[in-house]
Amino acid sequence: MPVKMFFCYAHEDEALLKKLKTHLKLLQRQHLIDIWHDRDISAGTEWEREISHHLNTAQVILLLISPDFMDSDYCYGVEMKRAIERHERGEALVIPIILRYVYWQGEPLGKLQVLPTDAKPVTSSRWHDLDEAFFNVVEGIRNVIERLLVQQAKALGDAYASTEHYSEALASYEDAIRFNPNDAGAYISKGIVLVVLHKNEEALVAFEQAICLDPNSARGYNNKGSALGNLKRYREALAVFEQATLLDPNNTQIYINKGRVLDELKRYREALAAFEQAVLLDPNLRTPKIHYIKWAKELLSMPNLAFLEVETTGLREDDEIIRVLLVNRNGDSIFDIFVCPDKSISDEISRITGIFDNELELERTITETWKQISDALTRKYLLSFNLEFDQRMLEAVAKRYELEMPLISGECLMQKAMMYSGSHSYAKLSNLCAYIGHPLPEYPHQTALDRARGQIALLKAISQGIIIEEELDYSDFLQ
Repeated sequence: MPVKMFFCYAHEDEALLKKLKTHLKLLQRQHLIDIWHDRDISAGTEWEREISHHLNTAQVILLLISPDFMDSDYCYGVEMKRAIERHERGEALVIPIILRYVYWQGEPLGKLQVLPTDAKPVTSSRWHDLDEAFFNVVEGIRNVIERLLVQQAKALGDAYASTEHYSEALASYEDAIRFNPNDAGAYISKGIVLVVLHKNEEALVAFEQAICLDPNSARGYNNKGSALGNLKRYREALAVFEQATLLDPNNTQIYINKGRVLDELKRYREALAAFEQAVLLDPNLRTPKIHYIKWAKELLSMPNLAFLEVETTGLREDDEIIRVLLVNRNGDSIFDIFVCPDKSISDEISRITGIFDNELELERTITETWKQISDALTRKYLLSFNLEFDQRMLEAVAKRYELEMPLISGECLMQKAMMYSGSHSYAKLSNLCAYIGHPLPEYPHQTALDRARGQIALLKAISQGIIIEEELDYSDFLQ
């Protein structure tokens, strides 16, 4: 549909109006514009009502600025005032065209983009002739018209798509591309409709064209990844989603799409991490339990999986490590070392750990055992119920004694259990183990080995899809 255009002008400038219309004729023949001005009023028509109608329905209003225009109460006080009101409400676009020298700067015209270039009047001697001046004007008008036609076609396409009229939507987006072949957004919208129509190969071409036009379009990469996923080209899709996250690291949908592709590739740990990142960005989302089940199964199949328990003299950073235990997925101890601390163990800590000062007197110090501990940790994928705490205590030791901190690879089981159950409260391992039917021994007989085996039981429970209710009371979690 052509853009409706209205001229506001003083009759003293009619000759210049006709010249401008001559230069606009090709745009009319291309059905890009539909021109109206007061000379089109037929005999017997109430002229003021007719002018008002067209002024109120035009999409582009051209103000032909001259001394006579500025002098006219009707042009300046009625038509221009109404035109600018519609412009400010976003209902129409007003373009002043400077025909002859006159003071026009300031309110209300000063805030509008005028033609010709640099507001040089059409009749200025600095133009070689009128044709050169009006050619410049028409170029500016054409750019505006094409933008409006693209917006119009895309809006129509969106309306069709929202009502599931996809063939009509596709035609509208193709119109937008015809009006402006460099509009990346139109290609993306076209591609989305093609995906809905199960034309993923064609959609892929559209998304690639959008990316070519806008290499920084995260939306383009995200949709390209979706098309590749639909074509089962999962590795390519993953690379595209990685690029999309670099361009827009806060886009929830990209992480969800990335998680789906990783799930198809059976990379369940990475898939779960992607889904959880989406939840961090949008707390209203919930990661389906099936992804935790797959995650747990993958971990249990890892040959280098180890369950970590670190026992200390307390919970502060200046407290010391007194034991590091690793068990395999069968519950067998694969590394267990006791450490002699510089400070005494309190009765409370002894009650919890079952370790007493006199039992550690002959053990080596942390600096003497650090290489063994470091080697044991770096060769394993570690699951700890509170990995953040364990890692913090190890880092504090490394800093205190100027030791090299080992690179720890692993995950926090407590966080995963919370996310799996949908709870936002900290959990106590003994509570969870009791809930899944694997109660830990009561203190003072609950050893690090008991807790490590409790971790194994909890991971297996998740792998079997055993439900952990959200309403569990975790308020007594011991930090």
